[in-house]
Amino acid sequence: MPAVRQTTTKKPSYICTKSNLNYDCILQDVRLNHNEPNVFGLGWKDNPQKNVTFTNSRLQYLPKRLFEAFPEMELLNAEDLQIEEIEHQAFRYARTLKRYTLKEI
Repeated sequence: MPAVRQTTTKKPSYICTKSNLNYDCILQDVRLNHNEPNVFGLGWKDNPQKNVTFTNSRLQYLPKRLFEAFPEMELLNAEDLQIEEIEHQAFRYARTLKRYTLKEI
């Protein structure tokens, strides 16, 4: 089951709907670029998930709101997202992050 994309009157939001033995949050089919609103952290703060990954997704940049939305995150798998840049102060709220994986494009 893909991440549920909820639409409010203004901005969409993504919610974790899958997990497995390695990740307690799998976000699927997420698209983020500079022409769309940054949806992370809107209406779903204080998520307890520690291991987060993306599948079938594309993030033009790594947003700082991702870490605001998952304040307990210890592991982030951001491979194959085609990230071109990291937002200024993106790791500011990554206080519990122990490991992350990025892949060059």
